[in-house]
Amino acid sequence: EYLQNGQEFTRRLFRAEYLTETWGYKVYKEAHHAFYLADAKKLSRQEPCITWIKGAIPSRISQDVDKEWEQWIDKEIESKGPHTDILKGWNGPKKKMPLQLSTALWLMKYGIQCNHSFSTLVGLFSNDNLPKKYKQRYWHLEYLTGWWVNEYVVNPISQIIAALTHGEEEKKILTENMWVDNNKYGDLIAQFREMVRIVLVLDVLEIYRNFGPDPKPEQERVQTKLWEYARQVARAVKGVNEESDDTMGVMEAMLLSLPMYIKKAFGDNASFMLLNFPESMSDKWKSDAKLDDFRIQVPMLDLATQAVSFDCFKVYFRAVLSGTVDPPPYEEFHMENKPKRSPRKNAKSKQEAIKQEAGNVVLKSVNTQIATEKETTTKTVIQEAAPTSFTNA
Repeated sequence: EYLQNGQEFTRRLFRAEYLTETWGYKVYKEAHHAFYLADAKKLSRQEPCITWIKGAIPSRISQDVDKEWEQWIDKEIESKGPHTDILKGWNGPKKKMPLQLSTALWLMKYGIQCNHSFSTLVGLFSNDNLPKKYKQRYWHLEYLTGWWVNEYVVNPISQIIAALTHGEEEKKILTENMWVDNNKYGDLIAQFREMVRIVLVLDVLEIYRNFGPDPKPEQERVQTKLWEYARQVARAVKGVNEESDDTMGVMEAMLLSLPMYIKKAFGDNASFMLLNFPESMSDKWKSDAKLDDFRIQVPMLDLATQAVSFDCFKVYFRAVLSGTVDPPPYEEFHMENKPKRSPRKNAKSKQEAIKQEAGNVVLKSVNTQIATEKETTTKTVIQEAAPTSFTNA
């Protein structure tokens, strides 16, 4: 209801978009953060948020909840800077913020960047606004809870960001391709994560908005395959019985599987997966860099031709639903703390990396019953031109 009545926020979005076009991202980010703080505080003054907040204030902090809850929540909201993950420290073992409110604030900060993302978010959370193209195997009107958003939106996005930025190997890839300046890595990596997170949020919300959590593919053979896939992922994640129905949707299963799929593909295919990412200039990116430049492209193996191409999430998921591409095999996400290794001989620039990898791209698959029993490596010759989708979307 707050989003649907958010005319003031919408007017601010026009101003924020104007700032993006005229004065660049830094000014836009500062303006957007100021808008977010104001609207987050307004949201906290509405029920049921007030009840959630009063129930969450630690007793050691407040002896008079009715008088001090506003001061406490304002301090908590202001504690997260423009480039700080809004859930950091809120959803851990010592939760300071009610899950429902922290999730709403997360969606407000990262899910509203322009009028398009605003419309996507409002459309997704309107219970009577179902995807028009794809019928759903199941659809619960109140499935969009704080728990659901954390499980199937927040966690996959956080894991994908970790897959790209977690360790020394990932840092080496980012700096060698000049996506993050090595000398200013500590200053720029937080902004890099923020850019990727914002675009990922828009992409993932659009996936659910366009396809729903459990779409019915048009072809019966694809339905059977993907529903079995979702059942297998549910068994691995929840430990549910193989015969259980409606335990997990197809899109939910694919979003849970995507982080490890991206992690395993990233090392050998970084220059394609981050093909449009701008190069950094000291502690900033070039002046014409746009948010859309930070969109991740996913490797896709055409089942008929065995050709590999790269494209955005929306095209990838549509290809899976059409049956031309397999869904990402599930493996529980984890990051290894690898010891530092001596530098290897590798391309020193993004352009050299593209040339080096254009002739031989290695993709690794994870074990599942739908994939092969053994981990396989597929080598495919790719044209030197920028990869394009093989779909007709």
